[in-house]
Amino acid sequence: MTLEEVRDLFLLLAEARVMEPDEDSWRARLPRWLLDHFAEELTPEENEAWLNRWREAPLAQKAQMEDARGWELGEWLYWFQRDNEMWTIVGARLEDQRLTVDIEQADDPVPTRVLQWTCEVAGLRIESLGRVS
Repeated sequence: MTLEEVRDLFLLLAEARVMEPDEDSWRARLPRWLLDHFAEELTPEENEAWLNRWREAPLAQKAQMEDARGWELGEWLYWFQRDNEMWTIVGARLEDQRLTVDIEQADDPVPTRVLQWTCEVAGLRIESLGRVS
């Protein structure tokens, strides 16, 4: 995919705060290259078993377990919708073959793993995460 396609994805996600959180409508709007990377949804029993293993794991292993599990669509969408009060995407732009995604944040630290994962799936390398005053 191109940088323009990834920028367009982030611009779409900037609209998520005013859109309905219906997963089916999002499946129809999100690009195939992204949809192919979501984890299969776990049953409630599978989710409870995974959560119990995660709770018992040493702190250093928890992040590895989360990365190995991957993102389910609904979990991923949460971070872009109005229920997430920590941050919101306010814009995305291309400059000199560099994609910049602007977010407004409500608090520090800003959980950015969902943004990082999205960029990684798109084949992008994150050069920096930083605050612009």
